[in-house]
Amino acid sequence: HTGTLLSNAIKSVTKNPYSHSSISFTPELNDMYSFGRKYKSNPLIGTFVKENIREGLFEDVSDTAVYSLYVTFVNAESYARMKKKLKEFQESGKKFKYNFSGLIMHQVGIASNRDDAYFCSQFVDTILKENDEEFFDRDSSLVKPYDFAKHDSFIHVSRGKLKNYNVDKVKEK
Repeated sequence: HTGTLLSNAIKSVTKNPYSHSSISFTPELNDMYSFGRKYKSNPLIGTFVKENIREGLFEDVSDTAVYSLYVTFVNAESYARMKKKLKEFQESGKKFKYNFSGLIMHQVGIASNRDDAYFCSQFVDTILKENDEEFFDRDSSLVKPYDFAKHDSFIHVSRGKLKNYNVDKVKEK
């Protein structure tokens, strides 16, 4: 939770402690992927983004932003499918948008299936659906960031202020 105006609005509406989710395949978290703001100064223009906890918006809010890190384990075939799906997003010529309308539909329980627009947890679940089993029994557009924390397949590893993220402790765990 970054504490920005948009993240505070999301947190207020969802009544959950988390307002954003990203996926990474490494504990350093310098290659995280999600849907978020294209420009750190403008929360209203969103797209598919590569994030790094030490750069951009995260660097700016590291003193106040809080994180919670969860991991799940998948087999080699699922891992390869997840990476392939991520690569499709990276190499796509599509002009991806942030799914603002999907956020509103989500609040009233209506699925929003657009192939050109996602919000963060919708995207993360889309990547995770490449696993052998689905983690959630609902459409990706109905998954919230906090759902990952509550699911039995995800193991809590670390939490705290973003500025204090310690990759060595994470690797140790």
